[in-house]
Amino acid sequence: MFTSYDKLRPFTEVEACECKTVLGLLLVDLLTNNPIHCAVCRREVDPERISLSSDETEAIASWFSASNALYHLWLHSGEYENYAKGRLLDPNGQINTTGIEIARSLSAKLPTQLWFFISEVNWIGSSHFLAKNGKWSNRIRSLRSLRSTASLTWRVKN
Repeated sequence: MFTSYDKLRPFTEVEACECKTVLGLLLVDLLTNNPIHCAVCRREVDPERISLSSDETEAIASWFSASNALYHLWLHSGEYENYAKGRLLDPNGQINTTGIEIARSLSAKLPTQLWFFISEVNWIGSSHFLAKNGKWSNRIRSLRSLRSTASLTWRVKN
């Protein structure tokens, strides 16, 4: 029987986090089938390992399915590239606000960061940072190179 956990379970041992304890999480699309990554080793974390409920796992899988679809449309570089890029870059758009809600929820269990898509590897400047009160404010944040894209780190606080 296929469970909600199976939707996000790492396919191989090579992809799975082997840290003794998971100290924090990253929600990020690294072109794998699981957006939940260990903040230390960057490998995938099985949702059962961190005691996520079936509902929490299903919410992550649903959000990731939509986010991943947009990411693949952008990668495909066809007629939907600009549309997908616009949706992925919009900090107030559905895909990012849902990701932030999920990261905030996960932060109740483990510190969680949502890596925000940007399309320019050499981008330098200010990003949007989710402050404790839930309002967006400009702050210089870290930039991480990730294949042909880069991601801004948002620390989501409760």
